[in-house]
Amino acid sequence: MEVTLLSKEELMDTPLDAIKKYGASVAPTDFAVLLGNNTNEDRDKNTPDGEVACWQWTRSGEYGDIYTVYSSNHAGSLGASQSQNVIRPVLPPEETKKLTPTATKKGPQGVDIVEWGEYPQTVASKDISNQLKKMEEAGLLKGTGKKYVVNSTNGSSHSFEPRECQEYEYKGKKYVKIAATPYDHRQHFSNHEEVVSGDDYWMEVQPIEWLKDPSGYWISKKGLISGVPCDDKYEYDGDFSKTSMKHYLDTYFAKEMEPSKLVDREAIK
Repeated sequence: MEVTLLSKEELMDTPLDAIKKYGASVAPTDFAVLLGNNTNEDRDKNTPDGEVACWQWTRSGEYGDIYTVYSSNHAGSLGASQSQNVIRPVLPPEETKKLTPTATKKGPQGVDIVEWGEYPQTVASKDISNQLKKMEEAGLLKGTGKKYVVNSTNGSSHSFEPRECQEYEYKGKKYVKIAATPYDHRQHFSNHEEVVSGDDYWMEVQPIEWLKDPSGYWISKKGLISGVPCDDKYEYDGDFSKTSMKHYLDTYFAKEMEPSKLVDREAIK
């Protein structure tokens, strides 16, 4: 499956209809913050859902840099080897026409939102995390067989060193344990908990919500991933199809967002 990013034009200059309604701002998931997204929780909560927005990558570039977008009227640029912004995956029409959403609803400003696929997103509560830790230590957690590949370095790194995260199930839900590699000591999860570098956290795997554009594009409602450099060279030549980020999206993310099957059916009853 092909996965891409929106261009600066599709986010700001001549925005897609879904972006025009919803706005260009995007909030990071807790998973993205843990992986190196540079987000300041004291910033204005300026997404339509009242969440703190962050900088997102686009596939557009100029003068060797890649454009980044914060809001409908605020853009910047960074060298291609940077990795602290969020990746907001986009599925093109030729892919979405093959997919059947698992849920649909109306979002802010009447934008259509569909659910399809899943990905680690929200940090588990302290109670759930403690229970998962105890079960793991006792050898009682069951893996689904699915693994997620992320970068082993943080958002200030210019390289991609893959590490695998095993998915487990517990009481009908799925979780991933992963050591934090935050951008710096100022990063916080959506529950305002400080992200401590090197500490293990349990992240809940949840359905992905997409803004559904009339053109057929599905745009991730949140910034799902961070810590992945756009490319292994500093200067961007404008061809997103040849970047290491595009390779990551098509090789890893596209497969990992496919839902896994629960093994322990008794846990759901």
